[in-house]
Amino acid sequence: MSNFLGEIRRFSRLKQWSAPVLVEGQYFHLFRPEGMFASELWQGQEEQLLAGDPGELVAQVNSTLASLPNQRAVGLLASEHRVLICLRNTADERLSVMNMAGEIIAAALSPLAPPALSSAGELVLLPPPARGERLRYTEVRVDGTLQPCLVRMSGGETTIIEAEVDATGQLRARTQEPLLVSKNGEKIWLAGEKIFSVSGGSLLNLAGFSYPVPDGKILAVSAPCASNSHIFIAVRQCDETGPSTRILALFPGRNPQLITELPTGVKLRGFSADESGRLWLTLAEASRGSNLASVDSESLELQSQCTDTEGEIIYEQHTVRSDDGQSIPYILAFSPEHRRDNSPLLLTVYGGFGIENAPDAEPTLPAWAKAGGIMVFAQVRCGSEKEKTGIERGKEHQRCALSMMF
Repeated sequence: MSNFLGEIRRFSRLKQWSAPVLVEGQYFHLFRPEGMFASELWQGQEEQLLAGDPGELVAQVNSTLASLPNQRAVGLLASEHRVLICLRNTADERLSVMNMAGEIIAAALSPLAPPALSSAGELVLLPPPARGERLRYTEVRVDGTLQPCLVRMSGGETTIIEAEVDATGQLRARTQEPLLVSKNGEKIWLAGEKIFSVSGGSLLNLAGFSYPVPDGKILAVSAPCASNSHIFIAVRQCDETGPSTRILALFPGRNPQLITELPTGVKLRGFSADESGRLWLTLAEASRGSNLASVDSESLELQSQCTDTEGEIIYEQHTVRSDDGQSIPYILAFSPEHRRDNSPLLLTVYGGFGIENAPDAEPTLPAWAKAGGIMVFAQVRCGSEKEKTGIERGKEHQRCALSMMF
């Protein structure tokens, strides 16, 4: 047991990348080397990142970070000429902001109303959210001018209101008349200064451009580059073979182009496009930690750091028939190097609320596999693996998740 717990600790300290941001010709990103407990700020060139080299540590920021109890770097705020570090207090989850000199310039901020950086490089602090409300900052081009906006998300509705930033950096609504309101469950996505809404199988922006999108749950949308007509999108799709995440390029008025489909067990953790149009992805896997991948803006080809197969986990898709004849998918996960005839089996099942039960990039799985174990992910009805079909069928049966598990 002690060896198993030790393996969990080891796998929980694998390397971790964040998607880099481009500021004045340098890429900044958070990176945690293998064996470390916390991420640090690094800077490097495109060629280094593509080769798996994180670059150089930003010494001033990281020495200050090391001296702050309970503070962890969790994200970057970036504009064309400025980058700030967002910190989270592990005791109360409140956020702080640090500048490149290692100074805390804002503290005790709600994670439901995170700070932002304007296109001009000014720190923007949002008002406290109301109960059940989440707030975001964005900028919308209105009559040729970038207009600060407050985004309110509550009860499945998203409202975007014109706002202004005062001398202290506080964001305040200018009017109660909304610029845009989501309707009938319509989803609104923010990507840079662009606002996209999903309606009728298309991704629409305020300028009237329409990007056809495939069916599925949108996970991320990139800000469009001025030199390209396309945008990037990540979509979680479900079919009879199970769920999968696909990265696509979308073009106005034409069909999407598939760039890659992520293998089972690989999770999308970061997604951002820089001003050159290059898309950066952070892909996490339980036995390898996370790696950077990128998509060139012209060739639309995926470049990935990950080439090793050490500690590889195999994922096998299977199906079984339920007592009413329906096909129930499940995934076997194991290490071919350590699997044996009498391997212990750990079965997980969840069938409710449209939530997907699939392998995640967490340390228990590779530790269990290295110990010779097999993990089974049963995707019973009422989960999201077959979208509405599975959910509707699940409602027809009482205790269907339990019966289908057995």
